Amino acid sequence: VVLCTYIVLKVLVQKPLRRISEQAVYRGNEDSRRRSIDLPRNEIDATVELCERLLARADILEDGIAVRERRLRAALETSPAGVVIATRDGRGLFCNTRYAEQYGGSREEVLSINPHLNYADPHDRDRLYARLAGQGRVDAMDIRMRRKDGTLWWARCTWLPIEFEDKQGHIGWLVEIDPESAVSGSA
Repeated sequence: VVLCTYIVLKVLVQKPLRRISEQAVYRGNEDSRRRSIDLPRNEIDATVELCERLLARADILEDGIAVRERRLRAALETSPAGVVIATRDGRGLFCNTRYAEQYGGSREEVLSINPHLNYADPHDRDRLYARLAGQGRVDAMDIRMRRKDGTLWWARCTWLPIEFEDKQGHIGWLVEIDPESAVSGSA
């Protein structure tokens, strides 16, 4: 939002300001240290009004993003699949109750641990990210996971890239599956 506002202000405000300064009339003699500038009033008013509208629009956009993130959280909380949103470096941003249950701990625990510990093979998370980077998504990839108590379980994972709370990362859905239905070596 800040970057968009900056670009809009730079393009839509800088040009009119340049025009205003070109139209400015200096009053006073050349030897005088003080000069007054007469600017076309309508140009100043229009520029100020434009700035006010752009700043108000930026506030609305920021509020809109917060509302959308709250709605997304509420929708994901109702999912029967475990859902997690995390950054590439593993910082947990969100997980639903089902994901915490799959892990066997609280949401706070899930979001605070090293995410590689959730995988039977710690390199599986890196493989998921490699596929996400290469294909733009991960579809129904079977991964062996590790619960807090150390027991292993199989999950069918789907990942998509997402920007959440102004951070780039991924959103992952994990559906617990029977070991017999897991595709061996799909990671």
